[in-house]
Amino acid sequence: MRLRNSYLYQLKGSLKPITIFYSIFILLTVVSSISAFFAKDSIFQMSGWDFGILIFMFIMGCACFNEDFPMHLQNSVSRKTYFTAKLLSVFSSSAIMTALYAAFTLLIHWIFQYLLSNFTVFEITSVFEMLYFGGEGIFSFSMYLWTALLIFTSAVFVNMLGMFISGVFYRTGKLTRILLAAGIPLFFIMIFPMVDYTFFGRTLYAEVFKFIGNVFGIFEKTPWKATVSFGVLFAVSTVAAWLVIRKAPIKNK
Repeated sequence: MRLRNSYLYQLKGSLKPITIFYSIFILLTVVSSISAFFAKDSIFQMSGWDFGILIFMFIMGCACFNEDFPMHLQNSVSRKTYFTAKLLSVFSSSAIMTALYAAFTLLIHWIFQYLLSNFTVFEITSVFEMLYFGGEGIFSFSMYLWTALLIFTSAVFVNMLGMFISGVFYRTGKLTRILLAAGIPLFFIMIFPMVDYTFFGRTLYAEVFKFIGNVFGIFEKTPWKATVSFGVLFAVSTVAAWLVIRKAPIKNK
């Protein structure tokens, strides 16, 4: 019963932000669709909303922990129960986000492909489509399924990554949080490029991007590699998040 109540509580907490996100998405899509309808013989394309979903899911993972975790412990809900419910809510919210995105993109495609094909072309293209399928607006069922699967697997990963980061900040002191928040971006923006330029002749960045491209199948246009990679990253971030919160204390605010 506690698992069910915890799951429903956490899922309910995600539904309002999801509603706001897709309200904005629908509003912008409708405005763009109307513009595309009146601009005859034109090609309109919206892209990047899948990347927006990932940013949204990451922020949700970061934002929910500090409030939900202490509340569960104060109500005698074990860390294991809370974490299990959290996993279920992550899967559910990611599935909802992916399903809504897939449904809206399919609806827009159907409207402009079959009902308004004589007026203009309007497509919603994802970053994953551009990476793995060329992003040319050519619709196929396999591309549609792969895109949805990529969005889902990446969404569960970034959400759990956000929870892990939030858990680390929750357990560390103020000075450590400041050092982490400032040091990590500083490392990638200044220190890493400086080291690469000074000692590796600007080849280290290239090797890193090459490694990422191979692991995620970007160069070979193989989306299944990205799906597997996101699954592995999700498993690693899940284990890391559990190690962080399993002995996290209750903090009095």
